[in-house]
Amino acid sequence: VYIAQSFMTMCVSALAHTSLGAVARIGYANIWPLFGSANQLLSALVERTIGLVKAYFKAQKESA
Repeated sequence: VYIAQSFMTMCVSALAHTSLGAVARIGYANIWPLFGSANQLLSALVERTIGLVKAYFKAQKESA
């Protein structure tokens, strides 16, 4: 019983990882043409993240 359960757990895990990998690749393929190169994509993501963090701390400071 434990062998069958372990095997099914491995199969489900492999399917989940494969599905997540496919979703990530599809999403990346859709975003990539908007920025042209890896450096531009990374730069845009970092700038957006910094903007969100600044907005969060500004809102926290104003509410205090």
